[in-house]
Parts: sequence; structure tokens; C-alpha cells
Amino acid sequence: EDGPDFTKTKAYLEETKQKLDNDKNKYYDFLSEEKADSYLDGKNLDAYYVELYQKEMIGDLENEKEIIEKSIMFSVLPKKVINPKKKRK
Repeated sequence: EDGPDFTKTKAYLEETKQKLDNDKNKYYDFLSEEKADSYLDGKNLDAYYVELYQKEMIGDLENEKEIIEKSIMFSVLPKKVINPKKKRK
């Protein structure tokens, strides 16, 4: 039982949010164009394959980041904020 102040729940939520933020930052580091391009270094690949790799692996980085931000936001918001019940007349 957490009690009326929900101190344990609040601490758990804050810890979870911090972990999500840390993981998000690690993912952004991995998702960077420089990191993705580093796997091609020294491979001497044909330009076609380099472009294909960049298109598939790097893609639209800003869109990926936006998806991640929304996923994190929806995972920490209370369900009634995400899916409020419609009031009936």
C-alpha cells in the first residue's frame, strides 16, 4: 500500500521516466547518421549498395525520433488522458 501521497508510485514513475530518457538517448546515438555510416568504413562497397544501406538503415531520422518521443509520451501518460471517455448527452 502506497498511502494517500503515493510516494512509492511517484518514485517508481520518476525512475521509469529517467530510464526511458536514458535509453532514448542511447538509441539516438545509435540512430545517428555518423554511427550508421561508420559500419561502411573500409568496406569499399559499390555506390548502389551504400545508397541502399543509407536509405534503409538511416531513413528519415527525424521521423524516427518523433515516433520514439510519442511512444515514450504515451507510455507514461495515464490512460484516461490518452483515451478519455466520451461524455454522453
